[in-house]
Amino acid sequence: MMYKYLLVILVCFSVAGATPPDIITSDIILLGESSEKAVFLVKTGYNLGSHYLWESRWYYLCMNLSDFTFEYIFQGSMISASEDYGGVRYSPNSESLTIPGALQYWDVDNIQFYGSSSCFMTNLEEMNCNLMDNCLLVNSGENEIVIPEVRCFDPGYLAVWNTEFQEFFIQESDSPVREVFFSAEVQEFEPAAGVQIGDAFLYIGQLSSEDIPRGVILYIPDISLYQFGL
Repeated sequence: MMYKYLLVILVCFSVAGATPPDIITSDIILLGESSEKAVFLVKTGYNLGSHYLWESRWYYLCMNLSDFTFEYIFQGSMISASEDYGGVRYSPNSESLTIPGALQYWDVDNIQFYGSSSCFMTNLEEMNCNLMDNCLLVNSGENEIVIPEVRCFDPGYLAVWNTEFQEFFIQESDSPVREVFFSAEVQEFEPAAGVQIGDAFLYIGQLSSEDIPRGVILYIPDISLYQFGL
């Protein structure tokens, strides 16, 4: 009996002290755009493979709309922990830029902040958006529009870029901003903001079907092909 009791204690202790799953999050704010580029502020989060630590990082992110490449500028980080693990620690970038400075750096001078009311759909809160087979499915309950050839980009791995954890998530030839391809499995998309650039449309939101929502950028090549009178 005593043996079983000790075994239960050992198992419980092992579970409590086990390495937790890696958790990576991201939030995105659109800062400005031009006919060729869009600039975002990205905040990432990562638990550093620990039960007790959490690192938030900030980046300026520039998306080239012609070839879908990305540039990013690290702005600093903050690690939150209990006092036993060092408390809160800040790591600022000594050459950090202001938002106007970042826009000027990438030659983007149209400073805009878009909310959901600026999206191309008039009653956004009444609609459901999903991603499947690289299509955006917009459903108002009565009608559904299927938008094909949607491209989705996830900047979440900036959370581990240039750290000791990078090799576990990013191959040498990979960018920390990944294009996400969707299969036949439906993933719920929660839009937060959007902007039309010429005929193209950029959407910012989160993939909410995952255990931990991830911020993503959707690119719709030609929104003029669709009627959004839902």
